Amino acid sequence: MDSRNEIINTQQESIATSMDCDDVELVEYLPYILQDFHEIGSSAQSLTRIIKENNTKETVKIIDLGCGKGAVLIELAQHVKSECLGIDGIKEFIGYANEQARMQGITNCKFEAGDIRKTDKRQGKYDFVILGSTGPVYGDYYTTMESLKPLLCDDGIIILDDGYIKENNNFNHAITGTKKDLISQIKKADMEIIKEYLGDEISDKSEYGKQYQDIKRRCHELMLKYPNKKELFERYIRKQEEEYHNLEEEITCSTMLIKRKMA
Repeated sequence: MDSRNEIINTQQESIATSMDCDDVELVEYLPYILQDFHEIGSSAQSLTRIIKENNTKETVKIIDLGCGKGAVLIELAQHVKSECLGIDGIKEFIGYANEQARMQGITNCKFEAGDIRKTDKRQGKYDFVILGSTGPVYGDYYTTMESLKPLLCDDGIIILDDGYIKENNNFNHAITGTKKDLISQIKKADMEIIKEYLGDEISDKSEYGKQYQDIKRRCHELMLKYPNKKELFERYIRKQEEEYHNLEEEITCSTMLIKRKMA
């Protein structure tokens, strides 16, 4: 079994993997490192447009697993009649999300800190389950789909905002696999991709340079504050440089809409 299919045991390990951290110790510093980011992962405008295009209900129920600072749901709440719940494992991000919702007078969004994998404790059914740039947090995509199905209404949609390696590419990645493998795991869970959005439709690569520089600057500030942890922050800078390169050159960014197979 390769590393992308191994079950991640602890919440901290899950967060570290989804945030491209090689060391769990770095997780506690992420709120500082990412303080310049409003959106973490998925584009709020892109996901809002996608949900508006694919929603057929007067009021839609949405859950965002790994919601970061809440940018997606706060944007959605202003443009779609909805009831929204966001969950993230980093409590500082949730505090920011709740404060932003309060400042903007948004009352149809709720944000909670917690382990996004504990879906058995969630109440109710959702029209859209968002899994944005977190990777296969339940171990692999088959297990992830099986774990998320109980959250869905009968006609509910999982929005998987992620990426895959182009076919016939010798590039290997610890988490990201090929599209063929991804589709195979989705089918194994008795689900299917009904629509896919690619490239410029969902991501703005022109922002990557600024994002990397923001991360690098904050890591250097932490090196000055914690000189004994310099190597920890240097490794994260190198990792982020590598991941931004992968997103630009090796990985196809994709937002897939996934439903149960029709009988």
